[in-house]
Amino acid sequence: MLIDIHTHCHLKRASDIVRQSNKETWPTPEQLIQMMDNNGIDKSVILGCVSPEWRWTLVIPEEILEICRRRTSCHC
Repeated sequence: MLIDIHTHCHLKRASDIVRQSNKETWPTPEQLIQMMDNNGIDKSVILGCVSPEWRWTLVIPEEILEICRRRTSCHC
C-alpha cells in the first residue's frame, strides 16, 4: 500500500478566488483521486492551509472533514 502523507485539495469553488501568485490551483477531491489512481497511490493525508500570507483561499479542518465524509469508501 502506498500512502502520500502530504496532499492538498478543496471543494469546488469559483476559479477566480482559488489561486496563488502563479495562478495555479489545488485539485478538487475528484481530481486528487484521479491523480492518485494515475500514480498508484492508495491513500492520502489531506492537509489544510491556514496561511493567508501564502494562499488566498483557506482550507480549514472542517472543509477537510467534509471532503472525507463525502468520500467514505475511498482514499481518505
